[in-house]
Amino acid sequence: MSKTSGVSRDKLDYVRTKLANGFRITVHNPDTSQILGFLAFDKKRGMLELCNYNSQLAREVLDMGGTSKADDDEMAGTHGEGFKLAALLMIRHGYQTRITASKFYWNFRWGAKEKKTLWCFLSEVKKTPTQQELSPQNTESSLFRDASPWKDVSVKMGCVRGKQGKSITEAEVMEWLKVCIHFDRPKEIGHIGRDRKGMEDPEQMATLLAKLWEEAAKKNGSRMLDMYIDMLLDKEKVWHDTLDVVSKTTQVMAKTIWSRLKEKKDNFYYGSQNAAKDSAMIKSLLKKEPVLLPDRLWKTLTKYKLPQTPLEYRKNIICDSETAPILNTPYCASLMRTLRAALALDPQIQPLLLVFKKAGTSGLDSYLDSDNSKLLLHENWMDFEKSHGDNSTECILSHMRNSGDVNPIEIFSCDHIIIEICNQVLQELDRIRAGKGFMGGRSVNSLKSQVSECLKNMLRGIRAFPGPQKGEICVSWEDNEAEKLFRLHHLKLQCCVTLHRESTCSHKRSELLAREPGYRTTYKDLIKNSDDEMRTEACGCSQKIVTCTSVDNEITFSDLSLTESYFPMVSRAHTPIAFFGYPPAAQKPAQNQSITVVNTLRGTYIRMKPSLDWKGSQAALANNKRELSEALGKVQEANTELKRTKQTLISCELLSKELNQKVIKAENYSKMSQIHELEARIQDLTSHLDNAKFETTGLKTQLATIQSEKETLQQRLGDVQIQTNSSHWDSEAQETTNELQNRIRRMKLKIEEYHQINEQLREDNQVIEARAIEAESQRSAAILQMNEFVIERYEASIQGQSSSQSTATFSRQSSIPGFERVAGIKRGRSPSMDLRMREESVMRGAASNSHSVNEELDMYGASPPRHMSSLVKSERESVSGTSRLTKKFRMESREVIDLSED
Repeated sequence: MSKTSGVSRDKLDYVRTKLANGFRITVHNPDTSQILGFLAFDKKRGMLELCNYNSQLAREVLDMGGTSKADDDEMAGTHGEGFKLAALLMIRHGYQTRITASKFYWNFRWGAKEKKTLWCFLSEVKKTPTQQELSPQNTESSLFRDASPWKDVSVKMGCVRGKQGKSITEAEVMEWLKVCIHFDRPKEIGHIGRDRKGMEDPEQMATLLAKLWEEAAKKNGSRMLDMYIDMLLDKEKVWHDTLDVVSKTTQVMAKTIWSRLKEKKDNFYYGSQNAAKDSAMIKSLLKKEPVLLPDRLWKTLTKYKLPQTPLEYRKNIICDSETAPILNTPYCASLMRTLRAALALDPQIQPLLLVFKKAGTSGLDSYLDSDNSKLLLHENWMDFEKSHGDNSTECILSHMRNSGDVNPIEIFSCDHIIIEICNQVLQELDRIRAGKGFMGGRSVNSLKSQVSECLKNMLRGIRAFPGPQKGEICVSWEDNEAEKLFRLHHLKLQCCVTLHRESTCSHKRSELLAREPGYRTTYKDLIKNSDDEMRTEACGCSQKIVTCTSVDNEITFSDLSLTESYFPMVSRAHTPIAFFGYPPAAQKPAQNQSITVVNTLRGTYIRMKPSLDWKGSQAALANNKRELSEALGKVQEANTELKRTKQTLISCELLSKELNQKVIKAENYSKMSQIHELEARIQDLTSHLDNAKFETTGLKTQLATIQSEKETLQQRLGDVQIQTNSSHWDSEAQETTNELQNRIRRMKLKIEEYHQINEQLREDNQVIEARAIEAESQRSAAILQMNEFVIERYEASIQGQSSSQSTATFSRQSSIPGFERVAGIKRGRSPSMDLRMREESVMRGAASNSHSVNEELDMYGASPPRHMSSLVKSERESVSGTSRLTKKFRMESREVIDLSED
């Protein structure tokens, strides 16, 4: 089109038109709107047609290397083989290929008996052209017209004729159009290599491609940038666009790529060096999705120091964040004390300073600043609700509070938070120490196990309040582990309670670990210590060992100074190391006897009021003590019952959820079983249907046997009736008669069933026979029509052969109507050839024509006519008659081109 119109390819106009059965794309001259050609797709036939108006195709293009673009650098293809290779490719994929040009049809297909050679069959267009078809096209015509065999070149692919060719789908056509990219080569910049895979100078090509993509990213924004990033991320294929990208990418382009990658905030990018450790650290510490970048992209970004390693990212985010104030809540204070106790198990990490940071939504929980001996924590850890967040279902306490409870949590009991932070700290220390796996002579796993065990035995909810008597203080706490071991294994754990004076031992409040080097190791030694055992610490403060068998525990200290304040320190007794529970505020002992109800965080307690009757008797005092003890017992029982009720309620809710899940699973299982039963039933019915069809033939043979048996039984029944009339009726004859009647009835039913089956089979056979007769008649008619067509062509070939001997010269462009021959080149004999040899040559030509017709019949699936021998005989007679005429002519040496129609 570009050659005939003189318009460059980048200036042509393309107009797409949607048709009822496909679409059409026409190409126009932008100046005159003249139509230069078209591409049309017929969805119904599955055929694609390409047409160039006012073009010709010469016979020489079939020769090796034949081309009209050998000296034209502006045209694609200069070797002349692309035309034939394209036809070969289409034929291999099952598509029919036909070219209509220069008054001929060019049909490409395999040979008759083998599919190793591609043949091109040329046949002249028989249609008589109109004057309009022969006249040149108006240069200003913009109207579409069908391709003309006399002045256009048309290429059709797909199902061109009949139904033998494979149809082309619209999706395939659109896929082919995607790869049709026009590229105006910048000749003044470089030269394409001989292999046509790139420029001759690879470095120059890399520089140009880098500049090209940078300019495209600036003009087209994210769309082109995403395409370039996809090429850089492709690990299976190395694109030419990314060659030498490390040295050719500018800092501006690298920053643009990195900014685009960072828009996916859930991803964290890392390189191949230390990939396994970085991936694990990204998942566990950064809570992000690790994405491994190819080396070419990673090196390009790190060249300008754009990405960060996981360690650098954590350090920069948390260290640069603002320090958050510590919340003044019992939960936060208990959390910090418990975490310090866990860290104190290893002397090397004990002196770490806890600092909370406002790290926002970075997903970072902690960072160990070993240079400054600080443990930086996210501020969310100080609040119960924020520390659980989206993972509330992992903690049973947080999960149960989702029901709408707004009361704040004051007692810290989420050991999983301490374990998680400790694991992160130990992992970081292990990395710093080059993965030795030892913490001060101990293994990391051993330290983790000890943290978990100490947390399990840590006492919670410690309270101190004035006792019922003057100079007494009561200390209470909760011990879940003691109740569990007592209920499951009947073991009694013990706790050590020390009541310190605030004036002399206030520093003891900050102690985290309770160490007992000389602890007893046997259970018999442990049970020797009772609640009455009283010890004295080195500081002079009172200490008691208490045996615990339930969750709620309480002990009373007596004879205390009324002017001194006391605070308890409670830990597990007789263990090498244990955590002290969070100590409450210091309390003064009861100043006098009282009976006042005191509400505390733990529950309700009773305090004595001053007595107005100082002259009361000892009996009254005893009664007061007894009443006080009974009241305290009732309060404790009520608290215990309340807690058990709450636990029962929680268990019931969990059980209800489990039952609902089981019901759903049961319903699903029932539905699945019904489906399986239906499938099995369908299979059984199908097998029964097949068996019934096979048994039909056997039933026919049994029918005759049953009918004869019926006649025999009827005869026996008549004999029995005769005997019954002649003699008395007995029971045996009656039973025989009934049995015979029942058998006759069953035989009648079977006979009716057999008649129905036979009637159905007869109807089916009639339908099948009718279809067979119709198919046979169609086949006979087709064979008769084919034989008549072949005979006509055969007779026409004989007439053409006879007339060919009487012709003096042959035109190079002539062809024989009605006779098909493969295009080829033949040369005649010399003028001195004798008459006999010429006659034999004519005879061989006739036989050769006969043989070619038979081969063509085989190719189309038809059989040769039975009277073919008589036709050959008549051909020989006509040839002998014409041999006399051949003596009058002298044949000259020349080339003959035979063009056979399709």
